[in-house]
Amino acid sequence: MQPARLLFFISVLGGASGAHAHDDFVDLCHASSSYDLTLTPASLEFDRAEAAPRRIELRGGKATLDGAGLTLNTEDGDRLVLFEQELRTLLPKARAVARNGVDLALKAMHAETAVLGASAETLAALDASLAARGGEIKRRIATTTSTHDWQGDVIERYATDIAADIAPLLAADLGQQAIAAALEGDVDAAAAL
Repeated sequence: MQPARLLFFISVLGGASGAHAHDDFVDLCHASSSYDLTLTPASLEFDRAEAAPRRIELRGGKATLDGAGLTLNTEDGDRLVLFEQELRTLLPKARAVARNGVDLALKAMHAETAVLGASAETLAALDASLAARGGEIKRRIATTTSTHDWQGDVIERYATDIAADIAPLLAADLGQQAIAAALEGDVDAAAAL
C-alpha cells in the first residue's frame, strides 16, 4: 500500500467502528471502517478479523501492516505523528460526550418515571439506582481505550440491568397505589395505574 493511500485509509478509520454503531455516521459522510481502534500509551492499533491488513499499528510516525514495517518518507511520517496526536486529543472530548449522553439518558428515565406518578420514596430509590448504574457506565467510559470494550451487547446489558433495577420498584409502587385506589372505590384511578 502506498504511503498516501495509507494516510487516507487511516483517516477513514477514525470514524465509528462496528456494523450497527456507525450507520448515522456513514449516512452523513459516506465513510466507514471495519477496524476497531485501541489507544496504548505508545501507539494506535487498528485491527479487524476480516481481510488483510488485519492489524495496522502507528507508533511515533512509523506504520506497520500485519507486523511488516512500511517505508515512509519524512513528510508522511510527520503526518502520521500529527494524526496520532490529534486522535489522542479527541479521546477526552469523546469521553465527555459519552458522559453527557449517560446523564441525558438518566434524566430522561427519571422524567418518564416521575410522570407515572410514583411516590417520592420510589423516585428517590429509582434515582439512587440510576445514579449507581450511571456511575458504572461512566467508570467504564473513563477507563476505556478501545472500541473493543463496547462491542456486542454491552449497551443492551446496561439497559437490561437498569430495567431490572427499576421495574420492580415501579411495579410495587404503582401496584400499591392501584390497590389503595380500588379499596377506596376509585376504580377509574386503579385502572389508570
